[in-house]
Amino acid sequence: MDVLLLIFCQLIWFLAPTVALCTQQHAFISSQLPAVRTRLLIGSDNLDRWSEQSIWDVALDSVRIVVSTHAVLADALGHGFVNMKNLALIIFDEGKSLYLPTFSSSLIASEAHHCARGHPANKIMKNFYHPLKQEEGNTVVPHILGLSASPILRSKISELRSVSPFVTKTQC
Repeated sequence: MDVLLLIFCQLIWFLAPTVALCTQQHAFISSQLPAVRTRLLIGSDNLDRWSEQSIWDVALDSVRIVVSTHAVLADALGHGFVNMKNLALIIFDEGKSLYLPTFSSSLIASEAHHCARGHPANKIMKNFYHPLKQEEGNTVVPHILGLSASPILRSKISELRSVSPFVTKTQC
């Protein structure tokens, strides 16, 4: 029973690459799940001024699904306003041609080129997900779901090789 209670207390965080896609996805999710409280978090909410935990707590009270850009979640995690342990699922929706889908029992990784360099998606995984998983194991990290509109059509072999180590690391 404790496991079920924990799942219902955790958030699903849906990430999209642009504010326009976030807005679109939030509208769709809200229309399909009217009984579930959702929240769109974008720059026009003045998130850069949300500098206290109490502000985040009020904003996310009773919310089950949050939709934002990668940077919003990376910043919230970085400032300690959101804890990776409070997330049940992170969905990476890229809404464009992607390099590589990899399937495993609990992970679908896509948009793998965002898993390199200083992209906020990489920061989320590198600075928060992997350290927590290494410290405390698979049961405390959220599941990861990557969505792709056209997974491998325009891929280059060199790009697939460059993201291969990351994909292996993220498998749950």
